[in-house]
Amino acid sequence: MEDANEKIVLVDFCETIANFQTLDPFLEYVIRKVNPQKYYWICNSAVINLCSVMTRIMQHVGITYYVYKHLLVKQLKGLGYNAIVECGKEYYREKVRDNLIMPTVELLRELQKEQYRIVILSGGSDFYIRCFADEIGIRDVLSAEFGFAGSVCTGKIKNECLGENKVISLKKYIEEKKITGVFSIGISDSQSDISMLKLCERKIVISHHKHQNWITNDMEEIIWD
Repeated sequence: MEDANEKIVLVDFCETIANFQTLDPFLEYVIRKVNPQKYYWICNSAVINLCSVMTRIMQHVGITYYVYKHLLVKQLKGLGYNAIVECGKEYYREKVRDNLIMPTVELLRELQKEQYRIVILSGGSDFYIRCFADEIGIRDVLSAEFGFAGSVCTGKIKNECLGENKVISLKKYIEEKKITGVFSIGISDSQSDISMLKLCERKIVISHHKHQNWITNDMEEIIWD
């Protein structure tokens, strides 16, 4: 049984801990590593723009589906789990580590000193997020899950961890882990995480360069350059 008095921090990753949206670039990185020809066929501006148009059309009719992301994940079909793990480690070292938002990292380190339990909730992938988590001693990471048949990727996303689904994934996780603490602090950069922030007593928004107009009076804001 987990400590019933745990103080829990819920924190986003992309543009909250890392200063960019990390998943699509990671998928492109993997494809380029394992199949350069496929990379140049898929990861070009014409395909990206077409996928963007298709995504907007689907959103207009109420369907949330990111066409380019799913197209990229499909290219991982048949790739072994260990190969993706290695790509995740390389991607973190080469692309993510030097693009961390240090005010957020420093805040997380301070909260760790105060014995908060930190849970990362991200639409990115734990294949590289876990590298960051291990570096600073965070044990809980919830992220997008790719499907695997045994140790072979199916080319599909098994579970998203975005918006409302972050809360669904979190509730399932805390039930499985028997976590009974209090959601003390929520940290995110995005209005799409409102449902996650509403769970928390204290809400902190990470903003780049300027104030975000959607922020309400019950939220704190850290503006970084």
